[in-house]
Amino acid sequence: MIMTREEILEKAKILNEADDYDALIALLGRAYDESANDYVYALELSRAFINKGNSVDEGFPFYVKANALLDNCALSGKDDPVWLYRKAYALYKLNLVEDAIIRIERAARFVDINSPISLLTINNLLLVCKKLEEKMKLKKLSSEDRQAFFSHINKHFGKSKLLFNADGVEFYEIEASEQHDYKMIVSLGVSALSMPVPQGFSEKENSKTELCVILPKKWEMNLNEERLSWPLKVLSSLCNYVLTEKAFVGFGFSFDNGKPFSSHTKFQGAMLTALGDYPKEAQNYQVADGFQVNLFQMVPLLPMEVAYRLNHSAQDLLNLFKLRHVALTPLFEGRPDVCESLTVKKV
Repeated sequence: MIMTREEILEKAKILNEADDYDALIALLGRAYDESANDYVYALELSRAFINKGNSVDEGFPFYVKANALLDNCALSGKDDPVWLYRKAYALYKLNLVEDAIIRIERAARFVDINSPISLLTINNLLLVCKKLEEKMKLKKLSSEDRQAFFSHINKHFGKSKLLFNADGVEFYEIEASEQHDYKMIVSLGVSALSMPVPQGFSEKENSKTELCVILPKKWEMNLNEERLSWPLKVLSSLCNYVLTEKAFVGFGFSFDNGKPFSSHTKFQGAMLTALGDYPKEAQNYQVADGFQVNLFQMVPLLPMEVAYRLNHSAQDLLNLFKLRHVALTPLFEGRPDVCESLTVKKV
């Protein structure tokens, strides 16, 4: 049975109120395709993608879809407060805060009493974005410091290429080599901040860092697939934590996510370690002001490893990896939990 436009939109309203976003996306997706990219369907479908993203742990792919869909009808939406709000929200969820603010401020210019979206809703999103923007205002790396990074990377690790940007941090991919049969994703931008160091630590030697994750040689760099992108998102979130919370991280720093990072993995925590397969001179580099930038790799941890680390030193946990003959790098989804066979002595 062929549904009319009014029937499709009415059913879409019912599905949205029932939070049945999968059925809603299927309904509007068909309608959008069969209507040759109708603008109203595009707006409703983008909202469905955003709501679906907000309802699951792995919302990133849905925000990407919403953003791309809205781009397809940008000409129709450039003065429409609803399109501008949806576009701003998708950008905000993708951590593109400056771009989001541009759209949301434009939405405030065009909204009126007859608009389906209120000025209060628009201003609430603007306030959230402004607060996030303020947290993200960071000192930028100098050209000399950037050159020091690339010189060090080229000398000790190989050629690099920009993979993505997030929250003011760039992430570079270093391909596998004959000496190191895996690829590395390393940050550039975290060292713009001088972290507060614990008492007794040298500020010049410990206050600056860049972080990396080491992945199998054949790992596909696809930011739109959760099973492939989760290590990159965790690394990006950790970098953002250091920058926005102005926290100190160094060798042995660990955290527990409380649940798996993704439905595609059992890893639920991580710990920072040295770059174990590289010589001492590769572990850090000097920048123009005489400060040392330390490179640490983020090693994902399985549940019992996370629990063990809470009550033991980082070195204790690393010793277990060595004892169990489990390699720290590269990330291996099927590796055993090195703490799984430990027994607790009764007292």
